[in-house]
Amino acid sequence: MEISKMYPQEGWVEQDPVVILDAVKECIQRTVDKLREQDVEPGDIVAIGVTNQRETTILWDSTTGKPLYNAVVWQDMRTSSTVDLLLESVPNKNQNYLKPLCGLPLSPYFSALKIRWLMDHVPEVQEAINRRHCMFGTVDSWLIW
Repeated sequence: MEISKMYPQEGWVEQDPVVILDAVKECIQRTVDKLREQDVEPGDIVAIGVTNQRETTILWDSTTGKPLYNAVVWQDMRTSSTVDLLLESVPNKNQNYLKPLCGLPLSPYFSALKIRWLMDHVPEVQEAINRRHCMFGTVDSWLIW
């Protein structure tokens, strides 16, 4: 099943988390239907696998379960200027400066800067944080939650 991407600005890539969830539900239903055709009942299933979309980031309200913003997809580059700004204070502008501490380079790919951007630019996220109702995860975390 294909889930469409949105490109609200150059370098930005988003998806609707509810569309992702609906697609997962439909996929599960189709699988159950096919298994029943082979006389396998849902209760016979002992495990399922869940994967994610790399660093695609979703923030949601812990009381409603509703997303606070679109999923910011792993390909999104909106935090490139933040990476550049951070590199200004790093010796030799070395993207691997933090790698010994966390194992990762400074990059717009990773979730931390996406979360910071959402905190700074999305009023619903700010409100949920103030109410202590803001949850964060990659797609797999949100689906399981």
